[in-house]
Amino acid sequence: MRAVPTLLDAAKNLSQSHCIVFILNSLYQKLFDRKIAVYDELLSLTITFEKLTHPKFPNWNEMTTESKIGHWFLMSGLYTELSTTYLAIDKSISKNITVISPDLSEKFLIWLVHYRTEFDLYNKENLDKTLNIMGEAFLSQATNNNGQIKNLLAESEKNSYKEKTGLQNIQGNLLLKNIDQLNEVLEQIKIDSLQLNKKINHTYL
Repeated sequence: MRAVPTLLDAAKNLSQSHCIVFILNSLYQKLFDRKIAVYDELLSLTITFEKLTHPKFPNWNEMTTESKIGHWFLMSGLYTELSTTYLAIDKSISKNITVISPDLSEKFLIWLVHYRTEFDLYNKENLDKTLNIMGEAFLSQATNNNGQIKNLLAESEKNSYKEKTGLQNIQGNLLLKNIDQLNEVLEQIKIDSLQLNKKINHTYL
């Protein structure tokens, strides 16, 4: 004979349902809070990046020799800032791929494929040349009877810093050359942020 549900059983079932709803709401709220934090960071980085992509310089042919030297140093610093800011955007998106919008995720992955291809094509020749020079220098030092290991390590650290700076210059230059493609990602960040802002203001304010 089938047991007839009692009022106590109904209360227990209702309590369990409320518990499940509470857990789901709590999980959703945590994800939503994380999404807000991620887009706050991405929008701030995007604004910083876009400010860096509009340098105003005179025509190269109209510059004096001194101005050209100053221009070179300014561009080197600009490339470093562009590279650093872009890497922060890349890192933020990559580690939060589950909470960003599908549109942003798709555009970011398309951009990564494009950028990786451009970077490899641009950098391959210089990278091969650098590796050969470093390899020859190491073999030369290693076979030296005096064994100048200390000098080799010091030179290696110096070269490592130069390579890092050179890499940032390459990245910064490539980012400017491919800014139209990257803008697809940056524009989507702004669109998502605006939609999120509207949702927050409609729901809570």
